[in-house]
Amino acid sequence: MAFDLVLNEKASFGDKLRMRAVGVMMGCPIDTFLTEKEYLDQLVECGYDRESSTISDISEHVFAGVSGFIESQERALSQYSVTLGGYKLAGRLFEWFGRSKVVKAVIVVARTREDADLSSS
Repeated sequence: MAFDLVLNEKASFGDKLRMRAVGVMMGCPIDTFLTEKEYLDQLVECGYDRESSTISDISEHVFAGVSGFIESQERALSQYSVTLGGYKLAGRLFEWFGRSKVVKAVIVVARTREDADLSSS
């Protein structure tokens, strides 16, 4: 089981380009953000069973909450002349993720065929 970000295959071409640029600025390899299909393909290459593996979109529970929390902490700390610096940028990035839906926050559960057979018996 893992938490990850996947590229939304339905995102606009422009948003996908912006996301690639964000990845480069963050020092991520260019192919870091995969679509769900590409992600599942890689899991299968690693020995996991496609039919027994799931990717669940939890974006609505992640991005708004994270960006809202960072914003509220920034407001609370500003009265003491303290800033969150780089976290402020991260908050804006998470807000953009939630608004544009260019990436999805997902929970990945990957099982081998043997694991799937054991859990069904």
